[in-house]
Amino acid sequence: MSVYAEAMLLLLPPDVGGRWLPVAPRDGSYRPFVRIDEQTSRMRLLEGPPELAPGDEARVMLEVESDAAEIFRGGEYPILEDDERIVGIVTVLRVCGRSIPV
Repeated sequence: MSVYAEAMLLLLPPDVGGRWLPVAPRDGSYRPFVRIDEQTSRMRLLEGPPELAPGDEARVMLEVESDAAEIFRGGEYPILEDDERIVGIVTVLRVCGRSIPV
C-alpha cells in the first residue's frame, strides 16, 4: 500500500552534504528513501517543477511506497540517498490518500 502527499521538498546544496545534480520530479524516476519514525521507506516524486536543483525548494506530489509509513500534515522528514546520506527535507502539506491493496 502507498501513501500519497503534497509536500514542499528542499534539496540540500552540495556544500552541506546534499546532491550535486538536479532531479526531474515530473518523470517519476527519482526514488530516494524517506525516514519516518525511524523507519526508512522508498519515496517517488510524481509531480513538481520540470527540474529541481540542489539548494532549491518546490511543491511536489509524492508517493511513499510503504504501508507502515505514517506520514501526517506538518511532518518534516529527511530524504536519504547512498547509505543514509541526508540530501533533503520534505515537509508534508497535505496527505492525499492511500492506495488500497488488491
